[in-house]
Amino acid sequence: MDKNDFLKGLNKIGEITMSDVKPKTDRYSEYDFPLKIIWDGNFPKDLRTAELAMVYFIIVNGFPYKIGRSSAKGGFNSMITFYLKAGFDDPGQNRYVINALIRSEIKKGNKVELYGVYERPKKEKWNSPFGVVEITQKKDDQEMERVCINEFLKRYGKHPIWNFQEKGESVPTHLAESFAKYKQQRIKKL
Repeated sequence: MDKNDFLKGLNKIGEITMSDVKPKTDRYSEYDFPLKIIWDGNFPKDLRTAELAMVYFIIVNGFPYKIGRSSAKGGFNSMITFYLKAGFDDPGQNRYVINALIRSEIKKGNKVELYGVYERPKKEKWNSPFGVVEITQKKDDQEMERVCINEFLKRYGKHPIWNFQEKGESVPTHLAESFAKYKQQRIKKL
Protein backbone atom coordinates (compact mmCIF):
# COMPACT_ATOMS: atom_id res chain seq x y z
CA MET A 1 0.00 0.00 0.00
CA ASP A 2 1.30 3.45 -0.93
CA LYS A 3 2.19 5.51 2.15
CA ASN A 4 0.23 8.45 0.73
CA ASP A 5 -2.91 6.33 0.32
CA PHE A 6 -4.04 7.36 3.79
CA LEU A 7 -3.94 11.07 2.85
CA LYS A 8 -6.46 10.80 0.01
CA GLY A 9 -9.51 11.44 2.21
CA LEU A 10 -7.91 14.24 4.22
CA ASN A 11 -7.88 18.01 3.82
CA LYS A 12 -4.46 19.65 3.78
CA ILE A 13 -4.46 22.43 6.34
CA GLY A 14 -0.88 23.66 6.16
CA GLU A 15 2.80 23.13 6.78
CA ILE A 16 4.47 23.48 10.17
CA THR A 17 7.78 25.35 10.07
CA MET A 18 10.06 27.37 12.30
CA SER A 19 9.12 30.98 12.87
CA ASP A 20 11.74 33.70 12.47
CA VAL A 21 10.01 35.99 14.98
CA LYS A 22 11.34 35.78 18.51
CA PRO A 23 8.54 36.23 21.05
CA LYS A 24 8.82 38.83 23.81
CA THR A 25 8.55 37.25 27.23
CA ASP A 26 9.90 37.70 30.74
CA ARG A 27 9.44 34.03 31.51
CA TYR A 28 11.81 31.20 30.70
CA SER A 29 11.36 29.76 27.21
CA GLU A 30 12.76 26.48 25.98
CA TYR A 31 13.49 27.78 22.50
CA ASP A 32 14.50 31.01 20.81
CA PHE A 33 11.84 30.73 18.11
CA PRO A 34 8.38 29.14 18.09
CA LEU A 35 6.88 26.90 15.46
CA LYS A 36 4.34 28.36 13.04
CA ILE A 37 1.85 27.13 10.50
CA ILE A 38 1.77 28.24 6.90
CA TRP A 39 -1.89 27.75 5.96
CA ASP A 40 -2.56 25.89 2.73
CA GLY A 41 -4.03 28.25 0.13
CA ASN A 42 -6.86 25.80 -0.62
CA PHE A 43 -7.96 25.46 2.99
CA PRO A 44 -10.95 27.79 3.54
CA LYS A 45 -10.08 30.72 5.81
CA ASP A 46 -13.36 30.47 7.70
CA LEU A 47 -12.48 26.92 8.77
CA ARG A 48 -9.30 28.06 10.48
CA THR A 49 -11.34 29.39 13.41
CA ALA A 50 -14.72 27.66 12.96
CA GLU A 51 -16.00 25.52 15.82
CA LEU A 52 -15.78 22.00 14.42
CA ALA A 53 -15.53 18.41 15.49
CA MET A 54 -12.16 17.49 14.01
CA VAL A 55 -9.52 14.85 13.74
CA TYR A 56 -6.06 16.14 12.88
CA PHE A 57 -3.07 14.36 11.44
CA ILE A 58 0.51 15.52 11.86
CA ILE A 59 2.21 14.22 8.75
CA VAL A 60 5.97 13.81 8.32
CA ASN A 61 7.21 13.31 4.76
CA GLY A 62 3.76 12.15 3.66
CA PHE A 63 3.08 9.69 6.49
CA PRO A 64 0.90 10.17 9.62
CA TYR A 65 2.99 10.37 12.80
CA LYS A 66 0.20 11.65 15.07
CA ILE A 67 -3.58 11.36 14.99
CA GLY A 68 -5.48 13.50 17.47
CA ARG A 69 -8.84 15.14 17.97
CA SER A 70 -10.33 18.41 19.08
CA SER A 71 -13.55 20.34 19.23
CA ALA A 72 -11.85 23.60 20.20
CA LYS A 73 -13.98 26.70 19.83
CA GLY A 74 -11.22 28.33 17.81
CA GLY A 75 -11.10 25.50 15.30
CA PHE A 76 -7.91 24.26 13.69
CA ASN A 77 -6.12 27.49 14.64
CA SER A 78 -6.68 26.92 18.36
CA MET A 79 -5.84 23.25 18.13
CA ILE A 80 -2.51 23.73 16.33
CA THR A 81 -1.52 26.80 18.37
CA PHE A 82 -1.85 24.50 21.37
CA TYR A 83 1.18 22.57 20.03
CA LEU A 84 3.06 25.44 18.39
CA LYS A 85 3.34 27.48 21.62
CA ALA A 86 4.63 24.60 23.74
CA GLY A 87 8.02 25.59 25.13
CA PHE A 88 6.92 29.21 25.52
CA ASP A 89 3.98 28.61 27.87
CA ASP A 90 3.02 26.08 30.52
CA PRO A 91 2.12 23.02 28.44
CA GLY A 92 1.35 19.54 29.58
CA GLN A 93 3.91 16.87 28.81
CA ASN A 94 2.15 15.66 25.65
CA ARG A 95 2.12 19.10 23.98
CA TYR A 96 5.73 19.71 24.97
CA VAL A 97 6.84 16.35 23.57
CA ILE A 98 4.95 16.71 20.27
CA ASN A 99 6.44 20.19 19.82
CA ALA A 100 9.95 18.78 20.44
CA LEU A 101 9.35 15.93 18.00
CA ILE A 102 8.10 18.31 15.30
CA ARG A 103 11.18 20.49 15.81
CA SER A 104 13.43 17.44 15.52
CA GLU A 105 11.86 16.47 12.19
CA ILE A 106 12.15 20.02 10.81
CA LYS A 107 15.82 20.16 11.84
CA LYS A 108 16.41 16.90 9.93
CA GLY A 109 15.02 18.63 6.83
CA ASN A 110 11.76 16.67 6.87
CA LYS A 111 8.46 18.19 5.80
CA VAL A 112 5.89 18.42 8.61
CA GLU A 113 2.31 19.08 7.56
CA LEU A 114 -1.09 19.26 9.18
CA TYR A 115 -4.07 17.49 7.62
CA GLY A 116 -7.54 16.94 8.96
CA VAL A 117 -11.10 15.80 8.64
CA TYR A 118 -13.94 17.72 10.22
CA GLU A 119 -17.66 18.10 10.61
CA ARG A 120 -19.50 21.35 11.11
CA PRO A 121 -22.22 21.38 13.79
CA LYS A 122 -25.62 20.59 12.33
CA LYS A 123 -29.04 21.92 13.29
CA GLU A 124 -31.47 19.21 14.29
CA LYS A 125 -35.00 19.02 15.64
CA TRP A 126 -35.33 17.61 19.14
CA ASN A 127 -38.45 16.63 21.03
CA SER A 128 -37.82 18.33 24.36
CA PRO A 129 -40.22 17.92 27.27
CA PHE A 130 -41.61 21.35 26.31
CA GLY A 131 -42.04 20.77 22.60
CA VAL A 132 -39.94 20.50 19.48
CA VAL A 133 -36.86 22.71 19.53
CA GLU A 134 -33.96 23.15 17.16
CA ILE A 135 -30.52 22.44 18.59
CA THR A 136 -27.05 22.65 17.14
CA GLN A 137 -25.35 19.30 17.45
CA LYS A 138 -21.65 18.55 17.00
CA LYS A 139 -20.33 15.14 16.03
CA ASP A 140 -18.40 13.27 18.69
CA ASP A 141 -14.75 14.06 17.93
CA GLN A 142 -13.63 11.24 20.23
CA GLU A 143 -15.57 8.72 18.13
CA MET A 144 -14.21 10.29 14.92
CA GLU A 145 -10.66 9.88 16.25
CA ARG A 146 -11.33 6.26 17.28
CA VAL A 147 -12.51 5.44 13.76
CA CYS A 148 -9.45 7.09 12.18
CA ILE A 149 -7.01 5.31 14.49
CA ASN A 150 -8.72 1.96 13.90
CA GLU A 151 -8.54 2.51 10.14
CA PHE A 152 -4.85 3.35 10.48
CA LEU A 153 -4.31 0.15 12.50
CA LYS A 154 -6.07 -1.94 9.82
CA ARG A 155 -3.91 -0.47 7.08
CA TYR A 156 -0.52 -0.39 8.79
CA GLY A 157 -0.80 -2.86 11.68
CA LYS A 158 0.43 -0.35 14.27
CA HIS A 159 -0.40 3.02 15.80
CA PRO A 160 1.13 6.26 14.52
CA ILE A 161 4.55 6.61 16.16
CA TRP A 162 3.66 9.75 18.16
CA ASN A 163 0.40 8.32 19.56
CA PHE A 164 2.15 7.18 22.76
CA GLN A 165 -0.95 6.97 24.96
CA GLU A 166 -2.87 4.85 22.45
CA LYS A 167 0.12 2.52 22.13
CA GLY A 168 0.34 2.20 25.92
CA GLU A 169 3.86 3.64 25.86
CA SER A 170 5.55 6.39 27.80
CA VAL A 171 7.03 9.30 25.92
CA PRO A 172 10.76 8.97 25.18
CA THR A 173 12.75 9.26 28.42
CA HIS A 174 14.98 12.08 27.20
CA LEU A 175 11.88 14.18 26.36
CA ALA A 176 10.20 13.40 29.70
CA GLU A 177 13.39 14.54 31.45
CA SER A 178 13.61 17.65 29.27
CA PHE A 179 9.99 18.48 30.12
CA ALA A 180 10.68 18.15 33.87
CA LYS A 181 13.68 20.50 33.60
CA TYR A 182 11.62 22.96 31.56
CA LYS A 183 8.89 23.03 34.22
CA GLN A 184 11.50 23.66 36.94
CA GLN A 185 12.96 26.57 34.94
CA ARG A 186 9.49 28.07 34.42
CA ILE A 187 8.85 27.97 38.18
CA LYS A 188 12.23 29.61 38.95
CA LYS A 189 11.48 32.49 36.59
CA LEU A 190 8.09 33.46 38.11
